[in-house]
Amino acid sequence: MSERTFQVRVNFHTIFILVMTVIIGGCSIIASEDETVGSISVTAFDESGAELFGGKIFLDGVERSETIPAILAGVATGIHAIRVKQAGYSEQFLNVTVIQNQMEMVSFTLPQAPPGLMSVESNPPGALILVDQESTGSVSPFFFTLMESGLREVSVFLDGYKTLSPSLISVIVDPPDTASVMFNLQAGTPGKDEGKIAYDFTLMDDFDNVISLHNYRGHIVMLTFFFSTCQPCLEEFPEIEEAYQAYSQYGVVILGIDPMYSDNIDDVHSVRTGLNLSFKLLLDYGAAFTQQYVLMVFPTNIIIEPGGEINTRFENQVISYEILSEIFDGILGM
Repeated sequence: MSERTFQVRVNFHTIFILVMTVIIGGCSIIASEDETVGSISVTAFDESGAELFGGKIFLDGVERSETIPAILAGVATGIHAIRVKQAGYSEQFLNVTVIQNQMEMVSFTLPQAPPGLMSVESNPPGALILVDQESTGSVSPFFFTLMESGLREVSVFLDGYKTLSPSLISVIVDPPDTASVMFNLQAGTPGKDEGKIAYDFTLMDDFDNVISLHNYRGHIVMLTFFFSTCQPCLEEFPEIEEAYQAYSQYGVVILGIDPMYSDNIDDVHSVRTGLNLSFKLLLDYGAAFTQQYVLMVFPTNIIIEPGGEINTRFENQVISYEILSEIFDGILGM
């Protein structure tokens, strides 16, 4: 097959009827076949035909929680842009037309990206180096000889330190030249309140992906604490999703965190599907991370600046798109 991407449409109008009623905190969330939505199945392979796993999926520029291979459900009808990003491979793009109650099957063949050279330093040294929101496992200073070529976003993380601006540096890795970046860090105090450095954590999400807060150093991050029967939490989630759709293109990351006091994974899935959420939902079994933030009320929302400091903490207040937009614009300087 000479084409690197292809699309197949499967009409399952007669077999795919989604009628789901989820009772959460006294609210009924209903999704039915009357909604103007469809689905997209996304897979990727290397040039030898071997299937790839764990790559990121972007729908209209917004990163999805699902990773390759995945079915994106509840996608609005119309033309959408799909992008996939797999470490070690060149990115690929494809436009797809979603039709109501139909599934579009999209497959990518990704060519390997040629390796390049990159030098990363920090002051002080010893910071974990992150590339494209993923830990490299290396600490500064470090010279990469097999960095995948192309546009790379680089940041660093050192526990107990904030990253001074610029906290995220975009570089082009283009063999045989060496891309070089330098970061400055400043010691701070970890904590739960505004002005403190946000506590780091590593949790699983509802798709079994391992998510670490430090991977998003250099990005605005919003933590929204919830549980499935918290009615105010569910009321604000559509507003938060709207903000995520609008600001993801500017690097804003939203992480929902369920302390799992009485919820199970099915409850979390019900929240996602019932409200058609695309941002990540994390499972804090044992509430170890939640307890660090001394949560007394829900919802609680915490907005973290790119350098790692807490900008704002909202407690027992249903957030709105307008409030989030004002805060995000202020941090971004828009």
